[in-house]
Amino acid sequence: MRRLDGPVHPRPTPAEAEQAEALFVEAVERAPFDAAPGRGRDRRTASGPGRPSAETVLRDLSRGARRISADHEVSLRGMTRDGARLCLEGFLRQRQRQRVRYVRVIHGKGLRSPGGVGVLRREVPEWLDAWRPELVERWRTAERRDGDDGALYVVLRTP
Repeated sequence: MRRLDGPVHPRPTPAEAEQAEALFVEAVERAPFDAAPGRGRDRRTASGPGRPSAETVLRDLSRGARRISADHEVSLRGMTRDGARLCLEGFLRQRQRQRVRYVRVIHGKGLRSPGGVGVLRREVPEWLDAWRPELVERWRTAERRDGDDGALYVVLRTP
């Protein structure tokens, strides 16, 4: 049997491994694409070098190639219409100032609402459209693993 020289590194705890993974994902998301120097825009994006287009971000979220951390999501379930609008706008503006590119908005499915369609499920997309292009670049319904038709992926406009 071959002996390894050097220090033996203990296996990280699950919390340490999760934290390391989160840091890695964050670093990868911030890393620019390799654009050839002097060519201006990266051919893979419509937004310039190092910044993927909103369509690319939404596609990656749908495929599971990008993940949304818990601090980049907001749940509006159980809120009144006015309270949810204020909460959502404040959340989106705060994340935009922090230069967060995409978030998840959980509005719920409204199964307990009259008619089985929730007020927020109808209203949130209208608000997002009203906040275009100042705050929101694009949005779409989340995949089943991320909330299905009770949640939305939202790509924020960079200030």
